[in-house]
Amino acid sequence: MIEAQLPDHPVTLIVISAYGLVDHVAPFDSPLKIAHDIDGFNDVGTEGFPFDPPTVPIFEATEGGRDVSGMELQFRASASTPIRSSAVVLNITYVPDFTMPTAAEESLAQARIDSMEQYQKSTDGPQPGDDVPVAVTVRQVQKIAAIIDAARQGQAAYADLLDKVTWFLTVAALEANPHIDARHSRSAAELWAELDVSVPWPLHGPPRSQPDIDS
Repeated sequence: MIEAQLPDHPVTLIVISAYGLVDHVAPFDSPLKIAHDIDGFNDVGTEGFPFDPPTVPIFEATEGGRDVSGMELQFRASASTPIRSSAVVLNITYVPDFTMPTAAEESLAQARIDSMEQYQKSTDGPQPGDDVPVAVTVRQVQKIAAIIDAARQGQAAYADLLDKVTWFLTVAALEANPHIDARHSRSAAELWAELDVSVPWPLHGPPRSQPDIDS
């Protein structure tokens, strides 16, 4: 169980099961009710761009017993959207598996399998806000498609940009979805402006051989 608190909100209790999956959130009207599974924890004020892994993964805080008090939650919303929240951890309680009898361990192992299957089903299924349109321009869609295609065909420079493209699309979807209350350090418009200015439009096809400037 994780006790966490957002600024200007009461303490939220988050009950998690195997792999950090969220079983229950209280109170029911907490903004953290959108959490589907916990990725881990970050130092207060740190930014993650794009999709940086949490400073402390969930298993280090639970199975590893690492103290994460005072750190901020990183979780995924119902559609697996990564969110770095400003919710600060007050306390985390974990019951290790080895304290349980063998029969209970077997039951827990099966429960973990079941929970992962349930996670995939619930994530693949319809989510609140799925039908809300996202405002992207023709240029944005075409350039993103060109970047993905260049990366797919082996242009390494564009493969390295896929995380930024993904982050832009994720933030654009978050901003459009009225069911998810999440704030990011940069808006989709700011992320696109940076991406559009710094990334030239890719050439079609696989990488070209470079001319030998010494010959």
